[in-house]
Amino acid sequence: MTTPPRRVIVFSHGRTASNVFYKILRSHPIFHATESNTFLLAFGIGTDSQSARSKDKWQRYFNLSDDEVSKISYQSKLDDLERMMAEADLQGKCFLATEHPYILMSSADIHSHINIPGRETLPVPVIEDRMLDVTGIANTNTKPEPSDPLTVIPSHIRNPTLLPNRIFFSVTPIITIRHPARVIPSYARAVVNSYGTDTSDLDIPIGGGGFCLDRLVFDAFKSFDESIAAAEDRQPRVPIVVDGDRLVRDPQGQMKKVCEVLGIDADLLKYSWEANLDTEESKRPEGFLSVLHRSTGVVLDPRYDKPLDLQEEVRDWAKKWDEETARNLEEMVVDAMEDYEYLLQYSI
Repeated sequence: MTTPPRRVIVFSHGRTASNVFYKILRSHPIFHATESNTFLLAFGIGTDSQSARSKDKWQRYFNLSDDEVSKISYQSKLDDLERMMAEADLQGKCFLATEHPYILMSSADIHSHINIPGRETLPVPVIEDRMLDVTGIANTNTKPEPSDPLTVIPSHIRNPTLLPNRIFFSVTPIITIRHPARVIPSYARAVVNSYGTDTSDLDIPIGGGGFCLDRLVFDAFKSFDESIAAAEDRQPRVPIVVDGDRLVRDPQGQMKKVCEVLGIDADLLKYSWEANLDTEESKRPEGFLSVLHRSTGVVLDPRYDKPLDLQEEVRDWAKKWDEETARNLEEMVVDAMEDYEYLLQYSI
C-alpha cells in the first residue's frame, strides 16, 4: 500500500463541490485539517490584499473590526499555516488544507493570465518563510539540507503562488474541477447573494471563471515530479484531479479512488454530518456555503443525471438574469473549456 503523504493541500476551484469533498476527506482520522481557505481573509481584506472588491464589503461579510483587519496579512496567514503543519507533525498526523489557487496568487500574476479591464494591479505581498513548521512548535533548529530537492527547483519550473517553494513543493496536491457551465453561473449567484454586488463584480472572472490558474498549479507540480522522478529513476506521479460532477453522482466511488492514491483507508471516511443552522451562511438562499451548512450529507441533484446542454443552460440564465448576462456567462464558459478539458483528462 502507498505510504500516506505528510501534507496534502486541496487546490479547490469554487463551486466544484470542493467544500463537500473537503468535508468528507477531512473526516478521515489520519488528517489534522485546517478550516477552508486559510488565506481568504489575506486576499480579500488583509493589509496586502490582492482583491479588487471593496474591503468594506469583505469586512461587513466577515463581521470583523478594524483592529482585527489590521492584523491580517499574507505573512500572518503563512505563519498560521506553518504552525498548523508543525501541530500535525507533533500529533503524528497528515496535514490537510484547502485553498483556492487565485487566493494564493499576486494580482500581477492573475492579470497576466486573466484579462479584466479596469482591474487594478496591487503591490505584491512581501512574505518571509519563517519555517515555523520546522522551528516553531516543534522547537527544533533543523534546516533543509542543500541536497534536499526542495531547496533546488529546476529553472524551467515556476511556483505560481505566493507560498515559499519549500512549502509549495512539499505537499501532495489535489485539484478540483467541474464543467464550467456548472461552475460559472453558480459562482456568480453566490457572489451576488453573499456580497450584495451584481454580475459585474470583478472577482467573478477570477474566482469562478476559467481554470487557467488551476492549470498553472497542476503543471507546476506535474513538471516538478517529472524532474524528481527522472533523478530517482521512477515513473512520475500526476497530481490528483477530482471532477465535481463525478463526485456528486458517485461520492463513495470517487473518494475510494482518492484514498487509494493517497494510501489511506476509504472505509474510515464519513458521508453524513449534522447540519450547521446557526450560521449566517445557512440563512442565505444561495451563498457560498449555504447548501453545505444546511445539509446532512451529499446532496444528489437529479439535474446532474442528464447530459449538459449549454444552450439550454444559457436560456435558463437569461430567464434568471437577462440576455446580456447570459451571453457574458456563455462566453466565459466557452473560454474556460480548453483548460477544463486539459485537467479533465487527468481526473480519477
